[in-house]
Amino acid sequence: MQQAPVRIAFKFQAILFHRHFRGCSRILVPGDHFGKSERKDGVNQTMDRTDMLFGNMNDHMASKSLLFSAGIRMMAAAAIVFSLFGCAASQRQVGKPDDQAWVHFTCRLPNGETAISTYKDGNDDPPQKSLIYIPRKANTPIKISTFNKSFEAPDYAGRGFEDEVSFQLSKTLGGRKVGEKYSVEITSEKRTEKRAGEYSMVIARVRERPREMRFTRDEYQARTKNNSPEIGRSFIFDPAIPGRIDSVSETEVVVRFFADPGQEVFTPFGKGTVRVLPNKYEIVINAQVGTLVRTGGWIGRISAVDEWNISIDYSHPFGWEKLQCDVLIEPAGQEGPKREASKRE
Repeated sequence: MQQAPVRIAFKFQAILFHRHFRGCSRILVPGDHFGKSERKDGVNQTMDRTDMLFGNMNDHMASKSLLFSAGIRMMAAAAIVFSLFGCAASQRQVGKPDDQAWVHFTCRLPNGETAISTYKDGNDDPPQKSLIYIPRKANTPIKISTFNKSFEAPDYAGRGFEDEVSFQLSKTLGGRKVGEKYSVEITSEKRTEKRAGEYSMVIARVRERPREMRFTRDEYQARTKNNSPEIGRSFIFDPAIPGRIDSVSETEVVVRFFADPGQEVFTPFGKGTVRVLPNKYEIVINAQVGTLVRTGGWIGRISAVDEWNISIDYSHPFGWEKLQCDVLIEPAGQEGPKREASKRE
């Protein structure tokens, strides 16, 4: 009399385990369902094996049926938890609008240079970085919501480079599962101008830098986050021309900067050449038309260069380029900006 509930529990467990190992291995997209005949055949095969098992066990159950029944109930309960939670954790999809996922990506320009990456080293081996690349201090995946048409307005024109990359990648998440890796090409559209030249900027091609700066102690500490002034300590006004403290008194801190005539230095707009004058330095930027540049969170392309000025066009979020992106949707339980993610499996 005790065999019936035991048999039911064991069959229920078999169904659940069949569902986990067979049903969860398939990716379901909207409108797709696991085939009824396929599922029925699989479950029936599992139940047939269960029937054979019970057939062999009938002679041994009489004296232990109550204990065995309780054990089977516990196994069935464990199967429920394993099936529901194990399946969801390992095969969760990111498909509905506004679904969120932690995403790692590295996007490269057509010439192979890295433009943006969520990895500390840009995921390059060997590293090839473009002028617009900004390194991260750690591996930091970004939380991206699956594409929703409402995202396209009203802040489209104001999205910076990283936000635009995230937005374009959000369009590629539908139907994919957590833990999936894939490659995709993304692009963007020109920003709509309310007035001519709204997204253009002109900067000086020749930059002036001091050879010496003087501060009161309070001014110096305010600019250096309360660092105490010490002779020889470095001071950065422009990374292209480093400086250091030359003298310190009770009332004044004197900083001197050092560069050689004709020295080549790096600037965000291209390489520059140093000219040394009696009371200042000049950095002449050797800008090239067509070069991609980055100003804060915005990407631009140098559109014109003359003796004194550089014109930059910021009207396209990607500087009129297409990006090839390698993407990883982070596995459940490993997401979050504080986690030092593994770069490659």
